[in-house]
Amino acid sequence: MVALGGCASFFVGNAFQAQMPEYAHDLGTGNADFSYTALLAANAAGAVIGGLVLESRGLLVARPLAAIVLASASVITGMVVLTWTSGLLGLVGVVFCLIGFFAPTSVHIF
Repeated sequence: MVALGGCASFFVGNAFQAQMPEYAHDLGTGNADFSYTALLAANAAGAVIGGLVLESRGLLVARPLAAIVLASASVITGMVVLTWTSGLLGLVGVVFCLIGFFAPTSVHIF
């Protein structure tokens, strides 16, 4: 379970922490330092509160099988979303190719 948690935190936290300052800047406030601090505080508070709720209510017992099932569900969900998105983009590309093939003069409308 420690190795699974370490791998998950490496891959998720790697991109998450690198994008946090830019996200704080994009919030539109003049002081990005305060926004960055607020985002980190909200992240930490959410993790602590989520951990306390899960442990106090016994909603998710920490077992290796539960960790493997949740990690597998996360991977499968990500694969389904990416496959669905790429399929839709491919379909849009096919539609534009068909429009260009059957009505080449209408391509200039777009």
